[in-house]
Amino acid sequence: MQLFKYLSPARLDVLKSQMICFSSADNLNDPYELAPFFKGYLYDDGLRKSLVSRRDKEIERQRGSRDEAELERIANKMNEQIEVACGNTAELMTRVSAGFRHNAIKHVGLLSLSVAKNHPLMWAHYGVDHTGFMMEFDADHPFFHRGDGEQSLFGRLRKVEYSKLRPVVYCDGARLQEDIFLVKSEHWEYEAEWRMFLNLKNADYVVEDEELGKKYHLFSYPIEAVKSVTLGCRMKDETKDAIRKILAAIPEASRPKCLIAKLHVERFEVVELEG
Repeated sequence: MQLFKYLSPARLDVLKSQMICFSSADNLNDPYELAPFFKGYLYDDGLRKSLVSRRDKEIERQRGSRDEAELERIANKMNEQIEVACGNTAELMTRVSAGFRHNAIKHVGLLSLSVAKNHPLMWAHYGVDHTGFMMEFDADHPFFHRGDGEQSLFGRLRKVEYSKLRPVVYCDGARLQEDIFLVKSEHWEYEAEWRMFLNLKNADYVVEDEELGKKYHLFSYPIEAVKSVTLGCRMKDETKDAIRKILAAIPEASRPKCLIAKLHVERFEVVELEG
């Protein structure tokens, strides 16, 4: 499988330094990233049902020793406690959700790639109106298989799924599901995304933008993992020359192929030629 990364013409440093950014959630263009919907129980009324069941059992336990008026007072008191508990749970879920995202931003970095080769929208959006470039990665390279087996979130490629609904985390003892990191709105489906996660604390270099208050975590990648670099059909000549110079400095045995993107003469497609 081949995977592609569309980049701005301003990001020649990715080729020159052979380092690529694994972004934290607050640096991504989708505010829903790593922000699942938290629920206290599997069903909306799960907590209430559980507490009502406890109330009924307690009333039955005391029925033989108390009159009906006293049982009614006990039931009413427990009903008040149920309402408080349910209200507190909703507030708690809001705090848990914020805490989860805060920790994810601190620790989880993701590299977004695509199986969509020469996709016109990807060229337009991430390739900045076709003025940027597209890197082709070999998904079989060991760089993309550095995790601790199938149970590890970090260090392996994962396919993104698309849905109308946000992923849900249930806080009633269920295990945290990894798919909360891999579900996006169906509006993004054209990206055909695969992603890889690394722990931000292991970054090789961190760039701080004090003006924006952001950090960018860079990880080294082996140039052997890159099969080709395609230059956008609107790329400026000076940018083309700069990329060719960077590639020429790479030993021939591991040098990525340089290609030029062209518009198809009949169809709304982008094709590539040797460059």
